[in-house]
Amino acid sequence: MNFRKIIDKVREDGGCTYSPTYGDLHGKAGYGVSPYKDREELIPFNELTENDLKNFYHENSDLLLLPNHYLGVWVKDGIAHVDVSVVEPQKKKALYIASHNNQSAIFDLGNRLTIAV
Repeated sequence: MNFRKIIDKVREDGGCTYSPTYGDLHGKAGYGVSPYKDREELIPFNELTENDLKNFYHENSDLLLLPNHYLGVWVKDGIAHVDVSVVEPQKKKALYIASHNNQSAIFDLGNRLTIAV
């Protein structure tokens, strides 16, 4: 995992859904959503370090090593939300997953748009 690259990508785009195999998934088809609200970490973005992401990755490797599970980072109001995301091909199902897991939004990877729940 290139944690520096993830932070740089978040700085550029406001977020990143990252696969160790494929890199940043922005531009790919599907909707990023986290069904794991209890695993989310909130860190002021200006304080976010590679070590923070590395620690999060190791602490959540039980999920992040599963198929279709990715490291997600997005920034809202200066706070980095670091989570375990999945990519759901259907918008309706992604919204369902988000609403049933106390999430405020999903991310349309192909169009690079945040969609409020």
